[in-house]
Amino acid sequence: MKRLVVVIFATLFAVSAFAQDKAEKKGKHKHTPEQRAEKVASKLKEKLSLTDSQTVAVKTITLEAAQKKMEIKADTTLDKTARKEKMKAIRTDADAKIKAVLTADQQAKYDEMKKKKEAKRKEKKNKKKKHDKVDTDDNGKAGHKKREN
Repeated sequence: MKRLVVVIFATLFAVSAFAQDKAEKKGKHKHTPEQRAEKVASKLKEKLSLTDSQTVAVKTITLEAAQKKMEIKADTTLDKTARKEKMKAIRTDADAKIKAVLTADQQAKYDEMKKKKEAKRKEKKNKKKKHDKVDTDDNGKAGHKKREN
């Protein structure tokens, strides 16, 4: 009987520890709008050799965009499609404002950075789709289809 009680408590402890760890990982990428703006501005300063005034302008633009995005995420009255459209409009607007602050050379580098990022995002999405389409055999085990000769 003592063993059963010890096993139950150990199991409960392990489950609660696992749940806490998973909850911490979920919140791992949650940053404040200020933190996001600072991160973007410093990254662009490094990659595009921004001046101090350009960096301040980029930070202001990204902060404004991040705050708007946060408001949209909090708006529960919007459906998924409307939310997506509003987010895209905010990104497009912020992108145009950032480009207005940049020189021609910086704009070219910025566009290249965006293309690379988009290609990376598509690649990641395609990998996930391929992973989701793993075939299963008659026993439900994952594997590949056998070729028929």
